[in-house]
Amino acid sequence: MQIDVFDVVREWVLHNNDRDAVPLLSGAVRWSLLSHEDLVNRVRSSNLLPSDDILDILATKMREGNALSHLHRGLFEPEVNVATPEMNATVVRGEMSGSLLDGDATNYGQDHGYTRHVIPDKHDADKSACIQVKLGSPCIINHIRMLLWDRDLRSYSYYVELSNDEVHWTKVVDYSHFACRSWQEIYFAQCTVQHIRVVGTRNTANRSFHLVKLEAKFSKNVPEFKSGDKYLGFVVPKENVASLAKFASVVEGVSRSRHALINGSLDYDWDNGYCCHQIGSGAIVVQLNQPYFLSSLRLLLWDVDDRTYTYVIHTSANNRDWRLIVDTRDSQRQSWQTHQFNQQVVSFIKLTGTSNSANEVFHVVHLEAPCQVPLVSGAGSALPVEREADVVPPNDLAAPDVLIDVEFHDDEPPHLAMAIGPNPGAVIVAGLNNNRVIHQGPAMDVDEDRNRQQQRRIRPRLGPPSRAH
Repeated sequence: MQIDVFDVVREWVLHNNDRDAVPLLSGAVRWSLLSHEDLVNRVRSSNLLPSDDILDILATKMREGNALSHLHRGLFEPEVNVATPEMNATVVRGEMSGSLLDGDATNYGQDHGYTRHVIPDKHDADKSACIQVKLGSPCIINHIRMLLWDRDLRSYSYYVELSNDEVHWTKVVDYSHFACRSWQEIYFAQCTVQHIRVVGTRNTANRSFHLVKLEAKFSKNVPEFKSGDKYLGFVVPKENVASLAKFASVVEGVSRSRHALINGSLDYDWDNGYCCHQIGSGAIVVQLNQPYFLSSLRLLLWDVDDRTYTYVIHTSANNRDWRLIVDTRDSQRQSWQTHQFNQQVVSFIKLTGTSNSANEVFHVVHLEAPCQVPLVSGAGSALPVEREADVVPPNDLAAPDVLIDVEFHDDEPPHLAMAIGPNPGAVIVAGLNNNRVIHQGPAMDVDEDRNRQQQRRIRPRLGPPSRAH
């Protein structure tokens, strides 16, 4: 404590009666870390520091805010997680807290492996519920990484506060009104911390906030982030955050493999490696793990033949209010496309096909945000084609619409299955010469195999998400 350092300096000066040493010795005291009470009462009465200096210190403290604005002395271990039992960290608030700091980020389910608190509503008198971790000692950190329960498609909202004394708290990230899921990467200006408080404000499935893991460290590589009054702790990424590696998720759309759109693979053909939706029904929607400031994106339209597409792109921070950022309805597009737009907070990206020159389905192979190649001038311009078509289909081969497994027997209709996403549409059956039969039900597509008149391949969709705990 800085007041103890001050007491040692004062006692030395009194014992040695050497006031000439005061300027040198007072340099050992970090005056800005003393409380207002100690500065006014103990320091002022000692006469070791001029009154004008004390007033200057008080003015600085009032201007810069709470104690976290100044760097306290603390443990400094770069790239080391200090929120572990081995570092004497403990969970002091939260239910079922035994596993939060154990480092196991795989063994969790509906009834185990997480710490929780009840999210209060407007009728609850006690609104102090939270999950709080006390570090073993004050530590210098600038990065918190934590895992939200993610065994279904639910989203959470929350904010994080830090403190040294459990009296003065500093909010370092506020996602109270934004949708978040899975792993969260939180960056802030380095500070000395002993207490970390996570407060859940929303769960789209129920009234509990579930936190699986929490880590705290000092990271050497810190991305750009914004920390203003309106947006606190929002990262401006350079790497692709619309990817499985960054825990994004396809929450609406149809494909053989649910995350084909964001798995980073460019291995695609007539049957595999893309995500799609029926034009006029639904869309392709990707949820990012947390809100980011974005200003560009890139996508690869299915391009094994010479078909063209038109489409629109919307973004949202909450999956309710959508902003149109790209509109290509007056321009036919093929293959790779890159788009630039005004920087904005994005949690969801929605791709909606409006036309396909070959059939009634919109197909996208790859999505990335922000764009991972040098941007050309002019928003919405197309990048050079980066992949030549390696499959030349026969003229009478049906469109690439193999999506689900089902048996056709004589005149019986196909068995229907649930598509990814909340808005089921219709089943599209692609027949000879690309003829189509529409079956009302969950949105899906079926291809025609000319060598099999009575049996066609279709892959089942995922059902609606289950509600856990």
